[in-house]
Order: sequence, then structure tokens, then C-alpha cells
Amino acid sequence: DKGSSLTDIYRKAIRQYGSYLMGIAETVGSSQPADAQHQAMLELDNYLFHPVEKMECTYVKENLLEARNNILYPELVKMFKHLLSIETISALRLQALHSNQKGYSDDDFFRDLYKGLFNDFDPSAAVSYEQMDIQLICLDAWLDIIQENAKHTSTTKRLKDELHSLYNRLEKLSTIHPQTEVRDMYTLLMVKIKKKNSRTDRITCKFWVIFAMIYE
Repeated sequence: DKGSSLTDIYRKAIRQYGSYLMGIAETVGSSQPADAQHQAMLELDNYLFHPVEKMECTYVKENLLEARNNILYPELVKMFKHLLSIETISALRLQALHSNQKGYSDDDFFRDLYKGLFNDFDPSAAVSYEQMDIQLICLDAWLDIIQENAKHTSTTKRLKDELHSLYNRLEKLSTIHPQTEVRDMYTLLMVKIKKKNSRTDRITCKFWVIFAMIYE
């Protein structure tokens, strides 16, 4: 019937949209010029973080929003796990070193990510529910990567240090942002960061205790 056909078409469109976003994200940390990597982050802002055109018509909002999230959100997890992966962050750090700070660096990446996804931490900027969902997906992917790479490496430490910086900025917004739901969300994100960080520290400590026992 007509409803079933629309559902199938929309599902295919969402999958293609997710693939398109992943294609954009794969530019970051690649051998592409710095301008191209910066442009990729701007496109993620334009097409995902602050889309100019909304994807949801009335029919979708009433019938397919859950289906959209079930299809799109796993794709966003993959996207953020690429952007925040050890491989990508390491590549960005090397680019900066090998190009006398003229390449697209990890500092550039986090600056662009914050400017888009977190509105550059501007307390006067409105945050949509969709944007908060994406922020949560980003943070969960970030925490998973740190936990999966709990051994001490310089890149893991870089991710943890940046996460600490994010925590401090969210802490400020959680008290001054005019939207109650945003303050509540950022408080939740802070709790997740503290909980996961303490667990990661325990895992790291356990690893080094075992290591010391083996080579004692």
C-alpha cells in the first residue's frame, strides 16, 4: 500500500544519508589537504548538526521517527567512532607535525567539532532535541574508544585530556544555559564522563599491576 511504499523509500533514503555522512567523515584524518578536511567538518555541521533543511515531513514525524532513529543512529555511532578513533586522531597529530603546523591537526578537528556539534559552547545558542541526541551519541562513542584503548598511549591520553576539557565546558553550561532540558542533558553527560573515567582508571591500574607481577 501507499504507506508501506513510503516507509520503504524513507528507510532507503536514511541509509543513503548515513552513508553520505560517513563518506564526509572519512575525509578527516585522510591524506586530503587541510582545507578539504576542514570543509568536511563544515559539511557535517550543515548536513547533520545544524541542517538547513529538515528531513522530517508531517508524515514522518507521525509515523516514521522511531524508524529513522533506529536506522540513522547506529550509522552515527560508526561515524563518530571513525572521527574519534585512535587511528584518526593519531593521523591528525602526525599531519600537524609533518607540515610545520600547517596541516589539519587534532586541535583543528576538536575546534570544528565543538563549533558545530556544541555550538562553540555559546550559552545563548538554542539546542534542539535532535542535536542533544547526536551529542550523546558522540560522547558515548568517545568514551567507548577510551575504554577500548585503556592502555597508556599518547593518543588515548590526548582523548582523555580533551574529554576533561569538554567536561569543564559542559559543567559551566549546565548551570547557565537558558534551556532546562539542555542543562539536564549536560548534567547527564558529565555523570557519564565521570563514571566512565573512573572505570577506565581502574582498568588501567589493574593492567599495570598484572604487568608488574608478570615481570617481577
